[in-house]
Amino acid sequence: MSEESVRGFDKKAYNKAYEVLRNKKRTAARRAAAQKAIDEIPEEFKRPIIRRPEARAAGLIRYFNGKPCPKGHYAERYTVCGGCCACSPEKLRKRRSEKREECRQWHREWCRKNPDKVREKTKRMLAKHGDKIRAANRAYYASRPEYGRMKAAAYNAAKRSATPKWLTSEQREQIAEIYRQAHAISQETGIPHDVDHVVPVLGRSVCGLHVPWNLQVLPASVNRGKGNSHEGIRRSHRWDLRSDRG
Repeated sequence: MSEESVRGFDKKAYNKAYEVLRNKKRTAARRAAAQKAIDEIPEEFKRPIIRRPEARAAGLIRYFNGKPCPKGHYAERYTVCGGCCACSPEKLRKRRSEKREECRQWHREWCRKNPDKVREKTKRMLAKHGDKIRAANRAYYASRPEYGRMKAAAYNAAKRSATPKWLTSEQREQIAEIYRQAHAISQETGIPHDVDHVVPVLGRSVCGLHVPWNLQVLPASVNRGKGNSHEGIRRSHRWDLRSDRG
């Protein structure tokens, strides 16, 4: 918080007024005067004063003691360590700028060791900000259409290279039938469906082939969430292409 924002703010009066309100033995006149003093305090300082032991006992993550940190921030503090919440982002940005590669390496290692936590975090982020992320992606590719064409061309090239030359004409017809069924399912249900590779052709650890037995029909939303992974797809999401749909 800048010096201009705290100019004219009497922190002693602020602390004293809240102490009066917290003390139930004070007279009504004293409490009314304290409330009037609090009403005159700038909006950014109107928050209850809580001591760290009280915050810890109440299970709070943050608390405000009404005192500035050594850098002059009138901000909340973390209950676990008593550190200033305004200073922590500055320290984090400074550490990341000074040790950028070490931080990236640590983050990659943590993600590798905690895949379940990464998936849960991604799900929470998409549930909370999914619309914003999709809108940002659409705006990005709309302003840079060449990137979208480049990405599509790379995927088509990978799919062509993943199509074996030894496929028979009957097997190629099976692939075409799978794509026709995906289109028919989308028309019947009104829900977009895609043809997905069980083992992705652009996988990180393993790459699959563009063959009939490596294809499945999935709802488009499930296919987008699957990405380049071939794990975690429930059988209930799949359409059995060998059965007669009637």
